[in-house]
Amino acid sequence: MEPTHQPYVSIILPTYNENTLLVSVVSALCSQSYPPSLLNVIIVDDCSSIPVSSFISDDLPVRITIIRHTQNMGRASARNTGLIHATGELVIFLDSDIIPDHHLVEQHVNCYIAGDKKAVLGTVRWHPDVKRNNFTRFGKWFEYDTVLDKPELDFNDFAGANVSIEKALLTKYSIRFDSNFTAYGMEDIELGYQLKQQGFRFLFCPSAIGLHCRQATLGDQIKRSEQSAHSIHYFLSKYNFDSTISDKLHIVPHSVYEQFIDIFDKAYTRATELVSILDSFDRQYYSSFEEECYATSAIFLIESAPYRQLYHSPVSTPELPTLIDTAVDRALRVVLISELMDGNASGETLFKNYIQPLSDNPLKQSLCHELGRYFILLNMPEDAKYILEKGLMISTPIDKTYFLMIYLLASVHKNESNYYVASLLFNRIIQEGKPFLHKSQYASALFHTGQILLTCYNTPSEASTYFKKAVELCPEHKSARLALVTCA
Repeated sequence: MEPTHQPYVSIILPTYNENTLLVSVVSALCSQSYPPSLLNVIIVDDCSSIPVSSFISDDLPVRITIIRHTQNMGRASARNTGLIHATGELVIFLDSDIIPDHHLVEQHVNCYIAGDKKAVLGTVRWHPDVKRNNFTRFGKWFEYDTVLDKPELDFNDFAGANVSIEKALLTKYSIRFDSNFTAYGMEDIELGYQLKQQGFRFLFCPSAIGLHCRQATLGDQIKRSEQSAHSIHYFLSKYNFDSTISDKLHIVPHSVYEQFIDIFDKAYTRATELVSILDSFDRQYYSSFEEECYATSAIFLIESAPYRQLYHSPVSTPELPTLIDTAVDRALRVVLISELMDGNASGETLFKNYIQPLSDNPLKQSLCHELGRYFILLNMPEDAKYILEKGLMISTPIDKTYFLMIYLLASVHKNESNYYVASLLFNRIIQEGKPFLHKSQYASALFHTGQILLTCYNTPSEASTYFKKAVELCPEHKSARLALVTCA
């Protein structure tokens, strides 16, 4: 959508001791596709040891404004300083280790409508010059892969590294970053909470691309996560430990943390071992299960890190409605993976030892789904069927996880040439699962049903109906497109 008006844009760039990288970021901002006369880059030097003004020239194609703090105050205060000096109609917050794509500003502007209460989230990906390691390969922390499936983004999806918003609206609703966030993390998510409280919506713009140009290691991210404990506690206390916040942030209550302390300790030990083993692998490609091991272990080590700091003293967070996607969930997944890595655990044993004793039925079902995936990756179909059937028997509201388990179970039966059972299961998804699944998942159920009709029952006309529906719903489904051509 082309904007009817080209707004003046202020880009707020907080920085602390970036130097060489900052030069690259400013250079990229000076060569944007958006008219340079409509850009102002506001660099807030948060008391760097070498002043930014000593190496960034003010004689550039884009107007540069440099403000220097006399003491280091943190990103929240630096961004607020930038806002004070911003004269643009549209404000883009950009981190100083994010090199903007040539069209980043233009893509943000294309989403701009004056008076529209929204914030536009751009995407952030690893810069191609960043040396790849297991963490950058499997840990997609900056890519909104899960956000794309969500019908509505919430404050916990908000990130300040590449986001735009109308300056007048921030002023009208007195929205600013909370300068009390001086430690690492949460200041952007808390701003997102303020925005949501005022009725703002969040729009994801995948074409507004910023490239994260920092050499990342898992150890660095764990240290950052540990430092975020203070920020998490401040966020919760600021809003009187409101359960809507702790639920969205998946904060595990102190009582629950203590209840699962043995699982946490075992998961921490095993995750550290698994990461160490996989980091030592010197080869280009990994099996799907090895990728699963590394990613799950890394996520747990990062997400559990604040708790070792946070629970030095009890935090009175409300009980969560379910423990899915919390550190408890991550810990249990790590333990299940570690048992599988040891090679002597069956589906029945893992279910009885780790899943059946839980009182949280949605978590039990979610773990059955994950464990079923692990067994499929390890080519252990009997164990996969056992655990998925157990998961489907657990009493809990029918939801996305329920239909994903049916999909996995149908796939196992199809691979074993048990086409009758597979057809029944895929048809269950087609008849009832559409409201719960992403379009690509639902399209795959249509495709598999058509494939069974074509290859097993030799009914190309009926099969083509399913392939056509799959392509109409999900045009990027290559297998369904190819199958439709075959049926013609």
